[in-house]
Amino acid sequence: MNLTRLFLPVTVLALSLNVGCLRSYNSTPLSNANLTTAMHTEDGLELKAKAFFDKGEIADKFGEKLANERQVIPVQLLLQNKSQSTYRVLRTSFILEEAAQKTRLNALSSNEMYEIGRHGYGAPVCGMIFFGILGIPSLVTTLTANGKVQEDYARKLLQDTLLEPTKEAAGAVFFNPEPAKLARAGKYKLVVELENTTSNKKITLERELN
Repeated sequence: MNLTRLFLPVTVLALSLNVGCLRSYNSTPLSNANLTTAMHTEDGLELKAKAFFDKGEIADKFGEKLANERQVIPVQLLLQNKSQSTYRVLRTSFILEEAAQKTRLNALSSNEMYEIGRHGYGAPVCGMIFFGILGIPSLVTTLTANGKVQEDYARKLLQDTLLEPTKEAAGAVFFNPEPAKLARAGKYKLVVELENTTSNKKITLERELN
């Protein structure tokens, strides 16, 4: 058998397998214009929120991996401070309540979300079909996509912050309920506790999600 004659078709096949396995990361920016539903107001603090249950919306905003895996419920929110006080906003203070089961879920950390979101882009396994130069497309795409995931989530995740008068805090928080409950739109309530940095008074805002 002439190995030289087989080299070209085998190379083409290997590259095809690599390219076929590659998945790039694409998503669109979050827009507060989507948050047009009713809001909860307390002591000059306003909370608007939207939960994403639709697979297409999740893919558009947070990437196909998150949509296909359906491991989390993303919640986009906007906090506006129309009071004269400054409030402490901590992501760990956000709770997702599941009404029927009285379940309370804490928001996932940025590291947890990055780990969930980054896996599955690129194709390091496919790249190992032929080690070396034939695996480079998979490796490059994997590293590039994972970098995009990290950058995009860093921009979109709600950050711990001090919410000063006339300012706002916006972003997304993510919750990890039981898989069977992921598609049950309208069965959850977002709860957040904010603390006045001067008086230490705590304000609780709640928002039914749909």
